[in-house]
This record gives sequence, structure tokens and C-alpha cells, in this order.
Amino acid sequence: MTEAEKVSILVLDNRAEHLLLLQELLKNPSLNVVKATSGNEALALAEKQDFALILLDAMMPYMDGYDMAEKLRGS
Repeated sequence: MTEAEKVSILVLDNRAEHLLLLQELLKNPSLNVVKATSGNEALALAEKQDFALILLDAMMPYMDGYDMAEKLRGS
């Protein structure tokens, strides 16, 4: 399976241990798991790539998951 054939999932969390856990839980040859540690980083990634699923941390500093979802919906 090529990278282009994989389903991309964006995981956003400000805690590295949560990102590692989610990456391990989602480990699958047909998935491309992309990690972001801030809302701004996630927005930049979402502008460059389409994601089938975005998992957001609702409680983050600066831009929480709810704000992030609103920004994604508007773009």
C-alpha cells in the first residue's frame, strides 16, 4: 500500500504522552496518523492535506478543540 492510498487521521493534543498513546492505538498499515501539538500546527496541516478524521483535545491552552473545530469548519 502506498502513502497515497492510506487514510489520513490528524490527532491533536498538547500532551506528548496522549499523542503517543493514540498513535499506538491507531497503528494500522492502512492509516497515516499525523500528530499536532497545537491548534495552529493542526490548522496548517489541515490546509495542506485532507484528513478523513480529526481527533481533537477539547481542553488545550490558547486554542481548545472547540475553537479548532470552528476554524476548520469555516475553512
